[in-house]
Amino acid sequence: MYLHSILFFIYYFVFVSIAFFFAPYLVDIGIDRGLVGFLQSLGLFLIIISMLLFGFLTDKLISNKTAIVGSLLISFFAFLGLAYLKDNLLIIQILFIISFPSFLMLPPIIDGLVLKDLPKEKYNFIRAMGSFGAAFSFFLNSYILGELDYSILILANALLILVGIFLIMKIKSSYRTTEIYYIEGLKNIVSSKRLLLVFIISFLTYGTLKADDAYQYIYSTDIVGMTPFILGIVGLCSILLEGQIMIFYKFITRYISEKLMLYLSAFILCLVFITRYYLYNHMAVIIAGGLLLGVFVGLYIPVIIHTINANTAENNKNTMLALYQISLSLGGSVLGYVTAYYYTQTGQLQDIYLLHFFIIAISFVFIFALPLAMSNQAQSKKLVKA
Repeated sequence: MYLHSILFFIYYFVFVSIAFFFAPYLVDIGIDRGLVGFLQSLGLFLIIISMLLFGFLTDKLISNKTAIVGSLLISFFAFLGLAYLKDNLLIIQILFIISFPSFLMLPPIIDGLVLKDLPKEKYNFIRAMGSFGAAFSFFLNSYILGELDYSILILANALLILVGIFLIMKIKSSYRTTEIYYIEGLKNIVSSKRLLLVFIISFLTYGTLKADDAYQYIYSTDIVGMTPFILGIVGLCSILLEGQIMIFYKFITRYISEKLMLYLSAFILCLVFITRYYLYNHMAVIIAGGLLLGVFVGLYIPVIIHTINANTAENNKNTMLALYQISLSLGGSVLGYVTAYYYTQTGQLQDIYLLHFFIIAISFVFIFALPLAMSNQAQSKKLVKA
């Protein structure tokens, strides 16, 4: 279990570096903000292609272990290029895009790794270790980007990838044959109203949050006026809060139903985006919103993973986890293109949060439909038993 925990800590440390801080690094070395948004959206789309290719390779040609190590090695060399070739902006843009399908496509693989090797109740704790790695990464990235040559941290992330490869090699029990059947998985989603609604909600909510990743650091420093140090502290506290909520998830569900947690998480995300649009000059409010993002993720992720697991056959769980990540990447890519286009048209960075607020508001239509789907499913089960 400790190897899984260390792997999650390291993986999400590097994950945060790519998702939140490579974009402002590109802006700092001379790439236009709008172009960075389009590049990140393209990277998110390529994650989908990469996951489909991964499933084909591991099913037909090579082992999971070889595919994961190969993917991490591609990320390692992309990071070296990002650190040393920053005078060639075209190469830098290509390497930035490569870092998405080679590294950011791995969450369902390592999630499946834990769910397959360990008791399901251990998942929340180990995922929380990932949140703690992300928290430390957010703080360190903010400080380094604001104070020092960011190439140093990119190289540090490259070294962490090598450590991750070593851990993958050590966790040998995780490489039993894992079959992923996307067509069958899609049929299951379409036939289950509950799963279909969950995937649509994820597309709109978490997808919107992914679309915001390219702008979060720039917005906080350029528009709100936070120093990188303050931003790092806020990010650290936010993600630590996320991890604590995951650890105490079972305790929380004694008093709050998962249905209510889903309502609450979407409302929190709406609140964060609308305050960013209207109250961006009030730093205390924006800082509070940053902390609420941790509450959103802490409530949302366990509910979604538990819902997918509870409504999926044992031999189909890895497929569903992969499809879930694809839905997030698709949401981030589609909404990211919309966001980048909206930003290039308005020229006002905070305006994108009004757009994001309306997208999240639409998700409530599907969230309110979820209990009806749940009750219909329960009635169908009773009829089958009868």
